[in-house]
Amino acid sequence: MKTEDRTITGEAFDRLLAALDPDRDKAGEQYELLRRKLAAFFRWRGMESPEDLADRTLDAAARRLSEGEQIQNITGYCVGVARMILRKQQHEQERTRVALDELEMAFAKVIPVEEDPRTYCFDRCLQQLDAGDRNLILQYYCGQQQERIQARKEQAGRLGIPLNALRIRAFRIRTKLEAAVRECMERLAEGIHG
Repeated sequence: MKTEDRTITGEAFDRLLAALDPDRDKAGEQYELLRRKLAAFFRWRGMESPEDLADRTLDAAARRLSEGEQIQNITGYCVGVARMILRKQQHEQERTRVALDELEMAFAKVIPVEEDPRTYCFDRCLQQLDAGDRNLILQYYCGQQQERIQARKEQAGRLGIPLNALRIRAFRIRTKLEAAVRECMERLAEGIHG
């Protein structure tokens, strides 16, 4: 599966801020408010990683602005993008759920109950990440919701990068890890059926 590069440039981010408000400080406040609202939109609909999906939404809007598109109502535009991302994520989650259910039924016949294939593949793929990525992703998802917020700010500070850059790095690592786990589980399933 090809992973789309979702990196945005500083110029694209500046255009997004300018579309939110001409005053840079107010634009930053509007950005954070919009990001929280988008994350809530995804959270209320039961999506995993609502903050990452909110970032994807804002990044898409920033890219469109950097491509020269004139967006009159940036908030409305972002809501429309969020709805498209939601539909795509719901479809992908359903496909993943169905595939995992099928794999679990196949594994139930071959693998003892105490050996969960998802756990096996996750642990194996996590260990295959380079140490820096493994530490980043484990720290990024450590703790409860309120603890995570502060921990992520501190993590970004230790790495000397903005919080949004940390979110993007974590999203890329997670995407890579999820793809590796899916591939591992597919290989296990082929071994059973092949």
